[in-house]
Amino acid sequence: MDGRAGTAPIWQAIFNLDARHFGLRYQTTGINEDFVAGSGFISRPGVITTNLTHRVTWFGAERAALQSWRVSALSECNRLRIDALFPYQPTPGTVFFAGYSSFLTEPRGLQFGNLRRTNDGSFLKASYLFRL
Repeated sequence: MDGRAGTAPIWQAIFNLDARHFGLRYQTTGINEDFVAGSGFISRPGVITTNLTHRVTWFGAERAALQSWRVSALSECNRLRIDALFPYQPTPGTVFFAGYSSFLTEPRGLQFGNLRRTNDGSFLKASYLFRL
């Protein structure tokens, strides 16, 4: 950079829909080729990136062992994510949760024919209500 200040456009458009069982997020971002970030966090100017994410969530019956199950498909990186949430409520005000996530990827986006697991995650959480 030669020390001169200049301007170039950077833009983003997002459409987000969150319903109880279905959700989607469409996002597109454009960075002009003349855009120069002072911090250096823009690695590829002159590129438009579009991400399409869809998710479906199923819920178990009240106090069921499997409380919710979600599948998300991310178009940008050919990734599929599966989440499960298991609650246990021994008494009112006391709740234990166990959760699991699995991330899968494939060479060609949204074909679902050659999925490969990339990583898994899990968590445990306890909650207790103190009454005064």
